[in-house]
Amino acid sequence: MGNQRLDELSYRLKRAVEQILKSKKTCLHNHGERLRALDPLQVLTRGYALVFDREDQPVKSAYGLQEGQLLRITFYDGDAECSVLKVRMKEG
Repeated sequence: MGNQRLDELSYRLKRAVEQILKSKKTCLHNHGERLRALDPLQVLTRGYALVFDREDQPVKSAYGLQEGQLLRITFYDGDAECSVLKVRMKEG
């Protein structure tokens, strides 16, 4: 009788551990997906681009740009060197 009870408890423990691992694996996968969605390079695949000045600093605003200034635009599949032709600021 004792061995049968021990086998039953061992089986139940094994099943419980398998369920916990499965749950944790799913949770880890979901967190990984969220992190990938926030990856700036992943955002580029949706049509966005990153713009950098000559010092490799990100350009966050049109304010301060000068006509003729060289910029680098990074796309998901490469980058381009560009020159500012004209700066138009939003009014208001």
